[in-house]
Amino acid sequence: MMSRPDVRRRMRIRHTDWGDAVRIDLNQLGSRLPAHGIQGATWSEEAGEALRDAWAESQNVALCDTLTDVAARLGGNFDSFAEWTVLHNRRYDGTHMRSERRARFGPAYRAAITTLGWAHPSANLSTRIQAVGYVPKARATFQQTMWRPESLYDTEFMALAPAVVTRFGGGRQIHLSGVVAWDEGINPLFNGQPERQIRHVFDLIQGVFEEGGGTLADVVRLRPFAHCTKIARLIREEVEQRWAGHPRPVVMMSDSRSFGDPPSLFAEIQVMGVLSDNDDGVRHSETQPPAGIPDEGALRIRSSRVRDWELVQVGELRAPPGERPDLEAERVTEQLATVLERVSLSRKDICLTFAYVSSPESAAAFPEVVSQVVPTDTVHVLPCPAMPELEARHIKVELTAGRRLDPVSTTVSNNP
Repeated sequence: MMSRPDVRRRMRIRHTDWGDAVRIDLNQLGSRLPAHGIQGATWSEEAGEALRDAWAESQNVALCDTLTDVAARLGGNFDSFAEWTVLHNRRYDGTHMRSERRARFGPAYRAAITTLGWAHPSANLSTRIQAVGYVPKARATFQQTMWRPESLYDTEFMALAPAVVTRFGGGRQIHLSGVVAWDEGINPLFNGQPERQIRHVFDLIQGVFEEGGGTLADVVRLRPFAHCTKIARLIREEVEQRWAGHPRPVVMMSDSRSFGDPPSLFAEIQVMGVLSDNDDGVRHSETQPPAGIPDEGALRIRSSRVRDWELVQVGELRAPPGERPDLEAERVTEQLATVLERVSLSRKDICLTFAYVSSPESAAAFPEVVSQVVPTDTVHVLPCPAMPELEARHIKVELTAGRRLDPVSTTVSNNP
């Protein structure tokens, strides 16, 4: 008998109060690869292709059912999720998932979705999803819509949105699906020209935020997926040059993604930002990292304040060079505790602790160690291949937190 995909086995759900809305972080959603496909036969060798396809499709249905169920507990639905980050390995049917999403999204909505095929070679998962959603409270002023910027190609054929705008509490959160160097016809631009391609991707990102009435200062977080370490370096250099004079975004870099050899695309960048809403302003600031954290220029601490809430974004945190592998999780956790104290964040403020981990042993140990300073239900670990940029280290961490603000005094409130 074919095993059923249990996508909820490691699932964690985090709710945080943002005033007019409750944020949902759905972490560690996805199934392990089945050990057996037919009674008495190993899955990989003897199970028929039709059975393997049926299992993959069943997994997609279970994933979408779970997203719907989790949002429904707060009065939301499948459209409540603004952003999905999907890591897939073997037996993930992306074509079927597009059809499943298309059937479930409302007639005018699609989420911002980035799908990555770079799981650690020994990972026994089929897929792992992190999804961010918002459900409005009763009588709240709230709107979440798909947005097709004129400055960006459309992604309807993939059943996902180029951008999603979530508006409440005096601000607009913008999530972009992974941006690449495509033209309107979804053809790669600047083949064989990585520098020009990278500049074009950033031109697209900048164009979207300017079209939305903002600037580069409103870009809060970038998650680039680079073809190699050389491309990762080009991306970091472009960020430093382009954001000169602005608060810089948090950059959570992966330089272990394969784009083919030679690649037609050298990078894909997932984006999140905060813009003002009508006459309500947004105040962006960048905090100096605490002394003693060897960030190698990679650590950013960003705050974005609107009328009713504040978003705090932190990353990348990484262990010092030369640290013993068995102590990396402890060192990163110590750094995280120092940052949380520096910016006065409590455990209840934390929404998401997002980690790339390239060692299976570290991937198993990190959630337990980091839960000493953050709630366990905020932790989402992506087991990925080696990250050459880290020079034999294995862990990178990004953190998201949110705080309600008193709309009169703009002081922080932790009241439910």
